[in-house]
Amino acid sequence: RADNDAETAETDKSKPVTIAYAISFIMCENFQSNSAGLVDASLVMRHSIHKISVRNPDSGSKYDYKMYAIVHRQAEACSKALQAAGFEIMVVDNPVQTKEIRGDFLRKKIRREFCCGINEFIKLYAYNKIPEEIFVHVDIDFAFYKPMDN
Repeated sequence: RADNDAETAETDKSKPVTIAYAISFIMCENFQSNSAGLVDASLVMRHSIHKISVRNPDSGSKYDYKMYAIVHRQAEACSKALQAAGFEIMVVDNPVQTKEIRGDFLRKKIRREFCCGINEFIKLYAYNKIPEEIFVHVDIDFAFYKPMDN
């Protein structure tokens, strides 16, 4: 058994550390975008992450990646394309309800906050639903140009 433990530890050392990259999908479309545009932007971002990872030898990175999409239940229908593109999908409800907000100002104003009001709080799930030790939560219009270890 000790030999197996040592062998496993050695294998773990040779595996690259995985960085989890998470995005949030709150709604499929609104006055600014539609589901096809959201998916396209997510795929461009994913491609930029791939190019800066250990999966691209030219990057020089020692980090691997895993993609997550934290999807509000109301946006579940437009998340299927992301799943097909390698994102792990987590369908969630709001972690907080408006009536649970203690401060009067925020409780009264959160509904009108750009873009998605209280639904933006689904991003908080990145802290307890993503198992990787290192995670980065970004908006889908973000692109990476250099490895994290550069």
